[in-house]
Amino acid sequence: MLKNTVEWKAKKAAMDRTSQDMKGIWKLPLAAVRSSAPREDVTGASLAGAFETVLGVGSEALVDSVKKCFASLFDYRVFSYMSTSDTIGGDNNTDEDPYKPAFATVVMEMVDSDMAGVAFSVNPINKLVVDY
Repeated sequence: MLKNTVEWKAKKAAMDRTSQDMKGIWKLPLAAVRSSAPREDVTGASLAGAFETVLGVGSEALVDSVKKCFASLFDYRVFSYMSTSDTIGGDNNTDEDPYKPAFATVVMEMVDSDMAGVAFSVNPINKLVVDY
């Protein structure tokens, strides 16, 4: 039933195009499939790292990796953390219903890098923390 909807067909077409791009124009035909959710970083709590990330994904495993990443939204540890933190009912800087899931998977081209990392900084004027 779901596979006959316009929404499903559009998502499937996008995954098919990405799979073709991986084979044709990406320098390294591997992807990183990651999460993106409004509540990953909110005031007083962080879900960063709670959702699944799949690295080194070939085009044949793209659909299964997207499903695996999306399924992590319903993982016990995510619900457990959310129930004891400010990610539900807290200051999430959005007007959305805190009990309605908002989640996306992102497919990114993997690159052959020498190093990687995350940088944190503080704005000296307003003392806001910025991450890169």
